[in-house]
Amino acid sequence: MKNTVKKSLLCLGIVSALGVMASTEAMAQDAGFFVSGQVGASRYDISGSGKERATAAGVGIGYNFNPMVGLELGYNDYGTAKAKNFNVDGTAKSTQLSVLLSGPIGNEWSVYGRLGAASTERKTTGFGASSTDRKTEAVYGVGFGYNFAKNIKGTLEYQKVGSTSGDGTGVDALMAGVKFNF
Repeated sequence: MKNTVKKSLLCLGIVSALGVMASTEAMAQDAGFFVSGQVGASRYDISGSGKERATAAGVGIGYNFNPMVGLELGYNDYGTAKAKNFNVDGTAKSTQLSVLLSGPIGNEWSVYGRLGAASTERKTTGFGASSTDRKTEAVYGVGFGYNFAKNIKGTLEYQKVGSTSGDGTGVDALMAGVKFNF
């Protein structure tokens, strides 16, 4: 978990350094490129032991076609969770391509939704063995944004990758982040 936190802080530091060029004004997210970074908590199923928690981190790069529609390519590391009842560790990572639809709520606040596809890799290690599962699955989410300046937005997002029905391999996360528009 310490490595995930260090990686998360490093990712946010890099993204923050890229945002130094941001200017000040109330409404953000005009057309143009953006970078983002986020950290938070994740949950996913490990070998039938139920939902286990870990620390998640992610980065993204994208393009806003206008203030309401954007496209983002992102990478999320959902951390390493340890099954409480078993000697099993699980990790999950995904590369995602998502459409972002957003709308303003007042001058500084906005709400947005995410819909896309994710290439996800899950690893389970324990009992002297390990297994890796790779699949392409849906990613969706909903979040709020707050414009600190014209090109700097804080975000809070709930995100879901995969499904909990059937094989129960869904991953979800609640993450806070920063988005810098250029």
